[in-house]
Amino acid sequence: MDYRYVKYINDSCYYTRPTNINEGMINLDFIPTNYTKMTGDHWTNISNYNQSLPEQGWKIHISTQLKTAKKTLSSVAELMFNEGVSFKYVKSMHELMLKDSKYGDRSSSGKFITIYPSSTEQFVDLLYKLKEKLSYLPKGPYILNDKRWYDSNIYFRYGGFMPKTFYHDGEVLDAIVDPNGNLIEDQRKPFYSIPDFIEEPKPIKRMEEETKKEYEKTCIDNYDIKEALHFSNGGGVYLANHEKWGEVILKEGRPHTASDFDDIDAFKRLENEGEILKKLKMAQYPVGIYEDFIAWEHKFIVEEHIQGNSLSIWIVNNYPFSSNKKNDMYVKSSINILNELINSIEEIHSFGIGFGDLQPANIMITPDEKVRLIDFETAGPLNGPIASVMTPGFIGDPNMCKEQSDWFAVLRIAKQMFVPIGNVQDISHKLDEVHNSWVEKVFGTEALKIIKKIEVICDKYSSLPMKEFIKSDETSIRDFNLVSIKEKLVNSIKSDLYSEESLIHGDIRQYEMDSGKLNVLTGGFGVIMAVKRAGEWDEKFNEWIENLADSRLMNLEDGLYTGKMGIANVLIETDYKERAKKLIETIDIESNIHDISIASGLSGLGLGFLGIYYEFGEEDYLNKCKKIGELLEKNLENDIPIHTFDYDIVDKGFLTSWSGASLFMSSLYKATDNKKWLTISEQMLDKELEKTLFDEDGLFQTDDDFRILPYLSSGGSGLAIPIIQLQNIRYSNKWIKELEGIAKISHSKTFYNAGLFQGTTGILSISHLLDSYLDRRDLVNSSLFTLNLHLIETKDSVYVPGDSCFRISSDLMSGSAGLLTVIHDIMNGSHYSWLPLLNINRFINLDSLKKEVNTNE
Repeated sequence: MDYRYVKYINDSCYYTRPTNINEGMINLDFIPTNYTKMTGDHWTNISNYNQSLPEQGWKIHISTQLKTAKKTLSSVAELMFNEGVSFKYVKSMHELMLKDSKYGDRSSSGKFITIYPSSTEQFVDLLYKLKEKLSYLPKGPYILNDKRWYDSNIYFRYGGFMPKTFYHDGEVLDAIVDPNGNLIEDQRKPFYSIPDFIEEPKPIKRMEEETKKEYEKTCIDNYDIKEALHFSNGGGVYLANHEKWGEVILKEGRPHTASDFDDIDAFKRLENEGEILKKLKMAQYPVGIYEDFIAWEHKFIVEEHIQGNSLSIWIVNNYPFSSNKKNDMYVKSSINILNELINSIEEIHSFGIGFGDLQPANIMITPDEKVRLIDFETAGPLNGPIASVMTPGFIGDPNMCKEQSDWFAVLRIAKQMFVPIGNVQDISHKLDEVHNSWVEKVFGTEALKIIKKIEVICDKYSSLPMKEFIKSDETSIRDFNLVSIKEKLVNSIKSDLYSEESLIHGDIRQYEMDSGKLNVLTGGFGVIMAVKRAGEWDEKFNEWIENLADSRLMNLEDGLYTGKMGIANVLIETDYKERAKKLIETIDIESNIHDISIASGLSGLGLGFLGIYYEFGEEDYLNKCKKIGELLEKNLENDIPIHTFDYDIVDKGFLTSWSGASLFMSSLYKATDNKKWLTISEQMLDKELEKTLFDEDGLFQTDDDFRILPYLSSGGSGLAIPIIQLQNIRYSNKWIKELEGIAKISHSKTFYNAGLFQGTTGILSISHLLDSYLDRRDLVNSSLFTLNLHLIETKDSVYVPGDSCFRISSDLMSGSAGLLTVIHDIMNGSHYSWLPLLNINRFINLDSLKKEVNTNE
């Protein structure tokens, strides 16, 4: 799960910025006239414009607890103003709490204030003065990638003051400069390190000597740690050996980190888990505890090592995604596991204990399919309130007690076992009934009976879901009326239009990317393109476009989906051609030559310029395409690593990797008749296919090391597009086996998300493509059947849950606009309406998907 989504789950049916983003704003009572204040998304910068700062050096970080943050800032600011030093601090209590939360960035956790000394001498002087100034305050979180100054809340590291980056192994890294003028990585890992050309000042070395004590043995020395199984801000989970108990699990809780809204930190939660497990020592289902202790400043508990997998992994390994032959066996095992889970919850409830955060990752399934319960950090009295730190998707009415909450979670887990998608029922409760109808149709009455059994228990204890956002009409599997679905998708999009920069609500990348509110991927231009291509329009589109300043657009990144190229194409398509041409002039094809992707890099720019060349007939645009072809050729020769526009985007697949570059090269061949580009196109496709496989059921998917992926953007499905392009050009059936394997993806039971790039909508698009190309009639119908699980339909509208399924989305990448383009294509016999390209039929052979095949090849 991408935990960034949690930040945008608020009291709206859409992903939105937190309404309390400015809650608890931290302000200084006084700022001297030689200082300026600038507040951004996370930091408030207090800069002395008379201070001369180096580009890099020793910086100081101050840690704090939430309750002492304002006192800490006041004391630090007073000293910095006296010394003439610039600093920045986390702007609000809300942001500080998120920073130190369980799944915050471990390398930045605890950093409340950052101080920028002018020199090494001033740095050392400030360490002493700060220690004296802050000595009265309680300890804050330990900052993992810094060194602590004595026993204080003062930490430090050597690093960059001014932003610098460089490209290395597919990543854009923060940089500092070595003595030879070379850019090297500014290490921001969760441990302290300094560059090899830097020597620590003598007072720091002296502190090291003074604080060295004769080593005092602790209980942790009795364990041989074999590997770290998991890390979070709150601490680690380790597999270890003990002389008496053998293989054990060692859990760690760090003080003052991962605090919840009740101000309970990881240390206290682990302490609670230890006490709960001691009370449950005679129970058979909970994990066993051997001992608990404190080592250094951290809490540890030692638990038995249970053989097996978590239920979440068990589902992935056993769910019959693409084979109905395994349905009966899966139903039998699932019913057994769910009955075991019911027994386990009844057992801990009989001890007066409620679990509190029950979800698949906290349930272990042994090799003989027995249930064991782990992770009792938030457990407590049955009638106690539920914790504020819980797993999204398995939380019901927040006013329930732990007993009620546990049974609600059991029901959600049962649904997850048979319908392993995002928990869309939180958006609209009627989807529960749709899912029950689907379960009975796909898995039979026995599967539905175990769900109904748990629903009866939930009724008994008044275990209720949280408030729904949309009251939908559907209660069973629907037969799709595409005309009605298209009309209702347009209605849902138009009802979401609002007169702000983003125009519509979409994926969280609207807020995470500078271009996110505007671009084709998640922003307004993607929705405008989708609605126009569907033959609809709204005057608000014109108002929105005309209110956008050219300067705002020109400062965006260049990409086809992420920036200016896609926006320019939509502007041309909507008759804003002069504005588009001005925007195109600002695109620099050499600004990011290592990004080969369609989404944000060279391949997308090349396809964009090719479409514009066909639109205006200007040779300069074709020359740009040839230049891009040469850059991609060089990248292929150098075997460069894949760059992605977002860290959660997979570095494989059609919109990110070499198969997308293959489509551009084959399209460039069609424009130039230069066979060099066609040869390179095949080489690129072959390179992509090295990272694919046929699974045991014959599905052709992308191999992403620990998982296989079917999706349009990053999985097997999207590969159909460059394969068909090459086969059409070559009059070949070279990859027909791969296409047949891709076609099998359409008959998969479920996909976690509904969207175009990473969900069922993208599968539907390729199903439509292969129904045409392979002369099939079953693939679209199968994908539409799967869409039943996600779509929320009312009398007038159809809504699409966005990625992660916590909220709905109107954007192209994950929401209604993406589905609208695909439904339009199916109805009109067209293809690729989701690609923001002009004149696409000139270079992707849309008119002749059925081609003569050279059967002698």
